[in-house]
Order: sequence, then C-alpha cells, then structure tokens
Amino acid sequence: MKRVLAALLLSVFLAPALKAETLEVRPAGPLNLQEALEQAQEGDEVLLGEGIYKSDTAWSINGKTGLVLKGQGEVWLICRDAGSQVLGIEGSESITVQEVKLRHEEPLEEGGCEGSVIAVRESSAVRLLNCELSGCGSVGVDLEASEELEISGCLIHHNSYQAVLLNDCTQIVISYNTIVDNQSFLAAYGVDGLEIYGNLIAYNSQE
Repeated sequence: MKRVLAALLLSVFLAPALKAETLEVRPAGPLNLQEALEQAQEGDEVLLGEGIYKSDTAWSINGKTGLVLKGQGEVWLICRDAGSQVLGIEGSESITVQEVKLRHEEPLEEGGCEGSVIAVRESSAVRLLNCELSGCGSVGVDLEASEELEISGCLIHHNSYQAVLLNDCTQIVISYNTIVDNQSFLAAYGVDGLEIYGNLIAYNSQE
C-alpha cells in the first residue's frame, strides 16, 4: 500500500514536467509563430527552424510562464511595422529567448524607428541569450516595471537610441555581449541592482 501511495504522489509531482512539449515552427509551415506562442503551455519550447519570419505586427508573449523560444541555425524575426516592437513580452515569468535574430524591415520615411526590438513589461526572470538585436530599432532591449532580466552573449547594434533602456527595474544582469554602433549604450531610471560585466562596448556615438 505504501508503495502504491508513493507512486501516486510521484506521478502528481512529475505531471507538469511530463506535459512539456516542443512546438516546431517553420517559415512556411502549417503552424505560424504567433499561434505557437499562444498555444504554448508552461515548460514548453517553441523551436524555430532556420529561415526568415516576417510579420506586419509584433510577435507577443503575454501571460506565459516557463516558455523557451529558441532558434535553430540562422533565424530572423522581421517586423514590417517600424512603429511597433519586434517582440513584446508582457505579464510573463521565466521566459527564455535564445539564438534568435530580430529587427525591423525598414525605417520610417523620416528616418529611424519608433518601436523597440524587444520590449519587456511587468515580467520577471526573462533571459535573452545569444540573440542579435539590430537595425533601426529605437531601442535594442526596452525593459519596464520588471525584475531579474539577463542579457548575455547577445549582439546589439545599430539601434537609433539606446542599446538598452531600463525603467523601474530590479536585478538586471548585462554580461558578455557585444554592444556596438548604437546611439548610446544604456539609459537607466529607477533601477535597483544592475550588474554589467564582460561586455565589448564600443563605437556608440554618445560615449
């Protein structure tokens, strides 16, 4: 009887882990990226096949927990709307974006972009790992009212204003990135607990 009870308890504790799935997305596949992000449950991985993904609007991760978005090979997410972010993360926890390149397709006619490349709002434990955030984005990473963000191993370049913008945030780690050719490296307001180390930071015009 004790063995049966122990097995039942173990199955209850392991149930969430066993439900984790990998959702595979391809540029011309039947499942598009936004659909996959909306369908994903806690612990799931959205795996992007090599290629270019384009959208007229931002991709969004909203109200999710324990989600991984990961590229295989060279993966580009390109947003045609220069006034919007390329990827938005809001009201989410424990999100990892890894091995993905993101940018806008074209700047606005008057030059530059109004939208950030990645915007994080009211979220925690977000990790951006080995990504490229480039082009005419106004800001590479725009973080607001969030905590425990890690930016590591990324290439952040040619953004119209800051590479990184922090507003009302805590526990931020920026490490081992290459941050070059932006208007400026960093703007931080109301930030508590900021660690910056191991980065190559160069040729940002206001530095």
